[in-house]
Amino acid sequence: MMPTDFNMPSSFQFHYDNLLDKTLKAYLAKDVEITNDLVKGIRLATKYPTKVIYSGNKTIVFWNDKTKTIVSCGEGEQWDPYTGFCAALAKKLYGSTSHTKKMLKKVSVDKRAVAEKIDP
Repeated sequence: MMPTDFNMPSSFQFHYDNLLDKTLKAYLAKDVEITNDLVKGIRLATKYPTKVIYSGNKTIVFWNDKTKTIVSCGEGEQWDPYTGFCAALAKKLYGSTSHTKKMLKKVSVDKRAVAEKIDP
């Protein structure tokens, strides 16, 4: 840390203050980002199902935060209780089926496609 009880040239003081300001702003921005991620993670980790109802091709999950998530089996797909619950959980965590699909597309790697590129 730089002592403040001696005289610095004004141009140096300006650059020092400017650098300190930028560094502090960057630190605070990252701190806020990490804190938000932590709070989001805690919020998601504290949601758990209180009741699950299977009705026809629908799975209805009631959560401890007094909300519910409803997912349906697609046309021509075979209904499965595990798949229905996992779909409801993903929808709850990511907000919608489309957000879940976008996130999955963004982070997925299809090793079959990679293998075809390497070994045609």
